[in-house]
Amino acid sequence: MKYPHIALTACAYLTLVAPAFGESLSATPQLPSLAQSATLLKRGLELSRRERNPEAEDMVRRALDTIQVLLPANDPQMAAAFDIAGRVFYNSDDYATSETYFRKALAIYSKTSGPTSLNASLQLGNIAAALREQRRYRDAEQLSLNSLKLRRAAVAADSPYLAGGYDNLGRTYLATGRYISAQNMFRQSRDIIAPHVNSDAPAIRRERDMLTFAVRKQNELVRGNTILFLSPVLVAILALLTEVPAIRGTPALKQAINLITVVAAYAFKGFATYFGAFVLMPFLMWILPSPLDATEIKPVAMLIGGASGLGAITAFEALLNWIRRAITPILG
Repeated sequence: MKYPHIALTACAYLTLVAPAFGESLSATPQLPSLAQSATLLKRGLELSRRERNPEAEDMVRRALDTIQVLLPANDPQMAAAFDIAGRVFYNSDDYATSETYFRKALAIYSKTSGPTSLNASLQLGNIAAALREQRRYRDAEQLSLNSLKLRRAAVAADSPYLAGGYDNLGRTYLATGRYISAQNMFRQSRDIIAPHVNSDAPAIRRERDMLTFAVRKQNELVRGNTILFLSPVLVAILALLTEVPAIRGTPALKQAINLITVVAAYAFKGFATYFGAFVLMPFLMWILPSPLDATEIKPVAMLIGGASGLGAITAFEALLNWIRRAITPILG
């Protein structure tokens, strides 16, 4: 989620260096003006929003080269330039570089506006978004919470900045499998935005889509858990049927039920492995130790999730088999 900051508006005057005696009169190479660099930044940002284009990144780098020469290191406009650069690289999926620029902007805003200012809180949110895309979920969540706390103190309860904070935190909850918490965040964001725009505005559609997606993922989780619980019960019931005297006395029927039982058991174990590997994976990626590299954490989470799902259903199946063996003598 990206937020508007102060615009680059200051101007710098071009100057000519007087030539030494006897040299031809010529202008020394000049840097673009601050206004030209600001325009280049904005063009790069607009281009990055439409498509992933290396030209946008090049525009940003060239603009920053000039701005860093023309502006003092702690000028708020320098922070605004870093913020725009961070957004361009974020839109280009270069989240590590994006994070670097957002942190530079935060450092300047913390000095000029204060570490608890609105500008600082917005940069915390931007850094959290970049961290989330790098799968550094714990750090992203903590920064999102800090950002939201600062925004609550700095703006009114119906401020769009607050809505952006809820949306940012909701996306982290969504990415880590905490779908009910994500729904709460998206609802709060939607409710803040709704009075200020029409019902078909892009911001409202976005929050509505995110809320719908979180609800769908929660429903998938509930269905999966239900299947995981009921499937061993079904297998145990099928196995128990073969001990009923009427079925036990009919070899063909008993053999058919045994075959169905074996197929169902393997099918449910396969589902449990899939469920653990893909549905539980986001939550596991959140709770796994942070020293894991971002490229390693997903396959590790899938492996642990798959093993957990298979292990859970196997243990439950063993328990039901023990109960079945205890009941069998009663059936005669």
